[in-house]
Amino acid sequence: QLDHAQATRFNGLVAGTEDWWHDFWSGGFVALHGAGGGADFVGRNYTYFLYLMGASSRGDYPPRFGGMLWNVTGGMQEWGSQFWWNNMDCYYGGLMPANRPALCDPLFKMYFGMFDACARAAREVWHSKGIYIPETGFFNGPENLPPAIAVEMGQLYSLQKPWADRSPAFMRYAATKNPHNSLWNWIGNGSWVDGTWTIKGRRAGPHGPVVGLFHSGAKIAFLFWEHYEFTQDKTWLRDRAYPMLKGIAEFYRNYPGTKMGADGKWHIHNVNNSEGIWGGTDSQEDISAMRGIFPAAIRASRILNVDPGLRAKWESFLANLAPLPTNAKGQWVVARPPTVHGNPNMPGLTPAIYYGLCTVSTTNSAMLQSANATYDVIRNDQRWWRSASANASTTNSSASGFNPQTAVSVLSPIATIAAHLGRGADLRYILPNQIRCLRPQGDFCDWGGSGKAGVLANRMTLREGPGDICAERLGRVARGVNDGLLQSAPPMPGGDPLITVFPAWPAQWDAAFTLLARGAFVVSSARVNGTIPFIQIRSQAGCPCRLTNPWPGAHVTLFRNGKPSDTLSGAILAFPTQKGETIALAPEGRKPSPITIPES
Repeated sequence: QLDHAQATRFNGLVAGTEDWWHDFWSGGFVALHGAGGGADFVGRNYTYFLYLMGASSRGDYPPRFGGMLWNVTGGMQEWGSQFWWNNMDCYYGGLMPANRPALCDPLFKMYFGMFDACARAAREVWHSKGIYIPETGFFNGPENLPPAIAVEMGQLYSLQKPWADRSPAFMRYAATKNPHNSLWNWIGNGSWVDGTWTIKGRRAGPHGPVVGLFHSGAKIAFLFWEHYEFTQDKTWLRDRAYPMLKGIAEFYRNYPGTKMGADGKWHIHNVNNSEGIWGGTDSQEDISAMRGIFPAAIRASRILNVDPGLRAKWESFLANLAPLPTNAKGQWVVARPPTVHGNPNMPGLTPAIYYGLCTVSTTNSAMLQSANATYDVIRNDQRWWRSASANASTTNSSASGFNPQTAVSVLSPIATIAAHLGRGADLRYILPNQIRCLRPQGDFCDWGGSGKAGVLANRMTLREGPGDICAERLGRVARGVNDGLLQSAPPMPGGDPLITVFPAWPAQWDAAFTLLARGAFVVSSARVNGTIPFIQIRSQAGCPCRLTNPWPGAHVTLFRNGKPSDTLSGAILAFPTQKGETIALAPEGRKPSPITIPES
């Protein structure tokens, strides 16, 4: 790169940079406005987050969640140099709709680059097939263990060998390992004893916050699948997404803890639900993961016309998979008892975040009923909130609902949950409050090390302490904005996408956007004073388009090449498209026309 810079010279570098950013910003936009300035504030931070990602996610590896590219203090941050998917998801989980898919390339390159290491870990550590992607690990994936250590680890972690019988050789080897790493996270505190570093466990055997945490791999694989859904790149599907989907599906199907119960259903045992449940049964995260991954793998295999025999096994497995765990009221809980650690009866909303299991497109009435009942529990009693997921713990009070003083944790995905459930009124407070970071002293890992500073002048924070410049909350907000403006998940996993504009947007906020939808559709629309004047759709792949009618009960005119082409009606508008074609829609009797969103 230095040789290239020298050959290009300064003026050439300036011109190239200007061209790159011009192309970057032409990919799409979000413009927000409303009385009181809250919408404008959210819009400015949304655009700034895209700038941060454009400035940092263009190399061979993704920027680590803490420090990104701007860490100048070495390893002083709270959690070292490993990648936690729960944190990385804040940055990358909602980027596809922003129509900058190339920003995910470094992430995809890193995780696909560890494929072989993850396959080895699946075999050796978990006695399964496919791939095991750890929640926490280094850039090159799970380590290559000495044969004897690998054998014993597999016996211990699969519960074939009692934890009390672990060998001195295993413990000596473990004493040299980073305790945050998923393979070694049963390690607790350590201390020097007679010149030897001596480790202690967590009094939970081979369990720990991220040891049996498998669902991060499913979320990563599903992001590979979403890249295909949003781009329709079949080469990507064949060479990248399908191997990841197949790897995760086969890991779950062959995992020794996946067993047929007396009820004739497949249940999964000895698994985590995020970091709070260890050694549980039917964790909400894993049941959700399987209900998302298997339909995607089945559809991908059909598109590619590969693995018909395996596809049949996946279909049978999915048809007999245990349901999501619920309590007596039909509300979702995070696991079924027993658990080694944690309360399985806590409410959780993973299906309303990931895999398109529960969105405004969902037609499964039982799923929607459980989702909304669980959301109301969490919404109306904030003691159940949690920063890293929608399971348990607290933020700032037990007050009901959202208001201008409600603190939203840095890592909370509550904006996406609210949007997927059509709760646009809640986004009016969730989005700006998460940006403002109203309670950093209870939310940061190293409050003292951050200088007891909340949001810095550059809109970022020092959540993990010195040098840990980060923007996780801005990524969560950006995803919530995208989901509030545009959703395109299918009505059921593995189905055809359904585009919905303004599915969950505050009534007080005007907005205009250009975003990317599944099916490789670039969608532009606006809402001013509660009215949607038009929708414009550019088809990049020529897929059939299905759109929720944003003008209920009205006939809709479809314009091709600027001229009226068809009149459509009904709750869902369906029409064919050609690759490269731009289509506009407006209520019958009106023409699409430019609009202006004021800026504060």
